[in-house]
Amino acid sequence: MQSNELLFGKKDRIAKITFNRPEKLNTLTPTMIDGLNHLFDEIEQDNDIRVAILTGAGKAFSAGIDMGTPGEKPPGAEVWYGILKKNYLTFLRIWDLSKPVIASVNGHAIAAGSNIAMICDITIASEKARFGEPEMRHMSLSPLLILPWVVNNAKRLHEMYYTGETIDAVEAERLGMVSKVVPADQLEHETWRTAKKCSLIHPLTQKVTKRSIKRTYEIMGFKSALDAHRDTDTFMLNANLPEKLALYEIIRTQGMKAFLEARDKPFDI
Repeated sequence: MQSNELLFGKKDRIAKITFNRPEKLNTLTPTMIDGLNHLFDEIEQDNDIRVAILTGAGKAFSAGIDMGTPGEKPPGAEVWYGILKKNYLTFLRIWDLSKPVIASVNGHAIAAGSNIAMICDITIASEKARFGEPEMRHMSLSPLLILPWVVNNAKRLHEMYYTGETIDAVEAERLGMVSKVVPADQLEHETWRTAKKCSLIHPLTQKVTKRSIKRTYEIMGFKSALDAHRDTDTFMLNANLPEKLALYEIIRTQGMKAFLEARDKPFDI
């Protein structure tokens, strides 16, 4: 499958999905979410594929969910619930796939983009990568509350969530969020080298190993915790807080650049 927003290819038992909206920092549209589900089905069903790679075109991995075109009216509560549920279930497809998925993070992995990078089985980052959950600065929540399951420093985790701060790749590696950090010009090589190693494992061994690992987290409450958080996320997205409405009015009338400046400038302290 190949489209304007997602690129897909297969080589040496390795599948590769590329988010392809570089001019929009690979923010995810509803069409891309549908496309990801289709591609995950293809990867699952193709016995020749043993491992998959997710990456982004241009300077970003993904800056999260596309917030729409300035001037558009935000969707209502019922629509928001459907969108959130679909996005959430799509991200979980990576968790549930029987084959390893590697995130090759070439740049910013923010909000939902960070969620995708974190839920992959292996995350390899360029030294230019950045990670974070800044959406709480506009009174939203993380689409997928996964950092408590991967970060090895609870206090630093709290600081990231409570301030919306983003961190660089070196800090992310120190916190256990990424497998390794490599120079930008070596990211593709290192990702393929790791994928090739994964592809050499017998597929049944790989499948049952991944299932056992995931079941361990699920016994500890992984999916129950994510489900509970999704309910809270839905509540916050429908909370008509004056400060939130003011920020959304800025993006509607002035565009994304003005929105980000209004949202983030108070934190430059």
